[in-house]
Amino acid sequence: MNNVVVALDDGYFPPIKKGKTTIAGILWKDTLIKSVIDLIEIDGLDATQKAIKIINELQACSGESVILLDGIAYAGFNYIDPEEITNACSSNYIVVFYRPLNLGKIKDALLKNFNDW
Repeated sequence: MNNVVVALDDGYFPPIKKGKTTIAGILWKDTLIKSVIDLIEIDGLDATQKAIKIINELQACSGESVILLDGIAYAGFNYIDPEEITNACSSNYIVVFYRPLNLGKIKDALLKNFNDW
C-alpha cells in the first residue's frame, strides 16, 4: 500500500486587501515531495475547485490519499469543501484547526465585508 499525504494551505494577504493570494499543495509519498502553487480569490468561491485541481496535478486523486486541510476557510471567507474533494478524488481528509475559532471576530468580519452576511 502506498501512503500519500497532501497538505493544503493558503498564503498571507493583508486583511483589507481584495484580489488573490496563493494556495499551495504539498505532496508526500514515501521519499518523494512535490508541490503545486496556484492563486485563489480573497473572499471568493474558487478554493474548492483549485484544491481539486492541485490534488489532480500532484497525482493524488485516489483512495490511498489523505488530504490535510488547515481548517476550511482559505483566503478570508473562501472555503474548501472536504466532501467535494472526497467526491471528486475518492480521497480521505483530515481538517485541523490550529487555534479555536473566535466566533465573535468571525461575525464582525462577516458584518464588515458582506452586506448579506
